[in-house]
Amino acid sequence: MGVWDMVHLLQQYRKMLVRADNPAFSEKTRNEFRVKAENIRQQMIRYMENVEKQSELMKLESKI
Repeated sequence: MGVWDMVHLLQQYRKMLVRADNPAFSEKTRNEFRVKAENIRQQMIRYMENVEKQSELMKLESKI
């Protein structure tokens, strides 16, 4: 996953949040959008954790 993938996830996350707050949708549908938004948020967190781990590994390798 790269930068553009992260941008796409962020756009999808924002779209799900807007839909989750839209009163035009039923409460059930808005809850589904909230769940989708949370899943996307968790995916972004996992991605950032992987980036941080890779960064730390590269720092350690450069010291060797």
